[in-house]
Amino acid sequence: MVSLINDFKHPIFLQSFVALLGIDIAYTFLLVMQGLTELNAAGILASFQWFIFFYLMPSWVSLLVVFRLRRYGISAPFKEWLVTVSAFTTGNQLLSWVFEFGWQIPGGLNMGLFVITNGLVWGTSAYGIVSFIEYRKKAAAEKQAAQKAQLQALRYQLNPHFMFNSLNTISAYIYQDPMLADEAVHKLADVLRYSLNNGEKEKVSLNEELTLIENYLAIEQARFGERLIVNYEIAQDARGCQIPPFLLQPIVENSFKQCAAQEMLEISIKAWISGGKLNINISDNGLGFTDETLTFSHKNGIGMHNLKRRIEMQPGGRVSLSSKNGAIVNIAMQV
Repeated sequence: MVSLINDFKHPIFLQSFVALLGIDIAYTFLLVMQGLTELNAAGILASFQWFIFFYLMPSWVSLLVVFRLRRYGISAPFKEWLVTVSAFTTGNQLLSWVFEFGWQIPGGLNMGLFVITNGLVWGTSAYGIVSFIEYRKKAAAEKQAAQKAQLQALRYQLNPHFMFNSLNTISAYIYQDPMLADEAVHKLADVLRYSLNNGEKEKVSLNEELTLIENYLAIEQARFGERLIVNYEIAQDARGCQIPPFLLQPIVENSFKQCAAQEMLEISIKAWISGGKLNINISDNGLGFTDETLTFSHKNGIGMHNLKRRIEMQPGGRVSLSSKNGAIVNIAMQV
């Protein structure tokens, strides 16, 4: 009994009820407009009987039986089709008896061979429609699961990559200035804590991501000192926007990789909302991108190549690279 109640909680029952009721009402009004029936008590009763025995009962009975068969590991398409056709044939036979006994039409009406014909036509149609809907939902779910797995793989790929570069940065001055090294280790711990807390999340706020960037830049600040200048222009309404975690760090890291020899390294990070999209602009004063990187054809660098793939998986996601007095990365995605 409990399993039967749980089956009825499936959204397809409510969806089919609404759809079939709409079909029945539309068919009734079509008959009224053609003068084949009247919109009176008898006509309404006939429409109700048709809805129950011809549409609703066969649909729900076949769904319940198919769900029960699947619960026992039986999901052969032919058997499910046979169940559906049998349910519609039975419903048509019951409707024929209702008509024949004169419960709707004075003098009675026998549907005869139409019982089997309607059972085959409507049963096959109903099974085909439901199968198509299930296929589309399954395909959408599989695509979403594949994208989620791919995003996780890309994110996990960045973590060891980031760790390797950060530890190299710390090791560069650990003997020269132990105090700075100790501070950098604490900042790295904050970064790793962020990774652990948000590693399984699909989205984090831009404000959280900026906190990660600040901790990462604090590690690099110890190495570059006064040579590093960072400018922020973040619109207040953009701070709460949701973005994938570890999205901005590879861009900032790329600036250090390309501009380590700069006498002064200046990085600007801007974010604003326009036209229903979050826009992020990150630029530096370095040498700019190579031609290969501008076309994303250089796949040896993990960060920038993964950046494009991750952003394009977001609704309305778009990323563009350009070089003008340095490297410029523009990101846009739906709010």
